[in-house]
Amino acid sequence: MYSMYLPKRNPTRAYLSGVEDVNLSHTNIFIEDLASHTRRKIIIDGSMLADMVSDIRRLLGSVGDMLLYYQGFSVGKHIYQNLRGSHTHDYNVAINHLVNTFRQYGWGIVNVDSKSNPRASSLIVRIYENVECLLAPKRSKPNSQLARGVLAGFFSSLFNTKVYVEEKKCIAMGDPYCEFILLFDT
Repeated sequence: MYSMYLPKRNPTRAYLSGVEDVNLSHTNIFIEDLASHTRRKIIIDGSMLADMVSDIRRLLGSVGDMLLYYQGFSVGKHIYQNLRGSHTHDYNVAINHLVNTFRQYGWGIVNVDSKSNPRASSLIVRIYENVECLLAPKRSKPNSQLARGVLAGFFSSLFNTKVYVEEKKCIAMGDPYCEFILLFDT
């Protein structure tokens, strides 16, 4: 059995006893993000998340979908609040923060349509490999309540207005990505 530790000076290099050197800098694990913040991070296996979401829906029905949406909304607000200083109102910095958060936590790959004008009344967001839908059983309707809530919470905070998020395409329905139309209350 090997033991692993992360050195404080270079958290992207992990060491195993009995192994001279293992470099994890080219993996999908973002060790520096887990080790460098004061807030505690947790890791949940994708199948565990899928089971939790499935159980919420099975036990609570449409109320479960609403619960997942509002949990996501809260998470989206927190993602926005984690921006520091004057960057909170910089659209490009905020979008990069959202994209990086999804990537680092393994939630999916976010693409905000570059043709969409952030000052317009709507915006298109796609999430590839959306973990909420990737592991879900096939459905006949959109599945992404958590992600829909995250987007609504984040963009509501960014633009300081109510945002309506509708999912048009969904991985759980067989689409290659989840696509969301965001409508801003003007």
